Amino acid sequence: MQSVNEKIILFILVLLALSNLIFFIVSSYSGPIIGFITAIVMAIHWWQKRDSKLIMIMAIVWILIHIYELIKLGISSYPVIISLNLLLPFLLFYCSLKIYLQMKKEKK
Repeated sequence: MQSVNEKIILFILVLLALSNLIFFIVSSYSGPIIGFITAIVMAIHWWQKRDSKLIMIMAIVWILIHIYELIKLGISSYPVIISLNLLLPFLLFYCSLKIYLQMKKEKK
């Protein structure tokens, strides 16, 4: 890994995976296991291919899903984990967008 943004993306994906695993363990919800698996698959894919477009798309999907959950369920009894799942994808999107724009600029 070369840039700080690449390291941040991997760190965020691992953090999202861990937070969803913890959420799955402490709650009665089954949804966090999907988030855990998704974050792990995305981290592996990122490690191998550095596909910033996929990361941007998945960050947007992740944000939309958690906004929907926030509206439907409220902040619930796990506000820290819900907040992490809502806020970390914004940073994920930002870093992947920076990498994408940098790669696009270098191709010219």
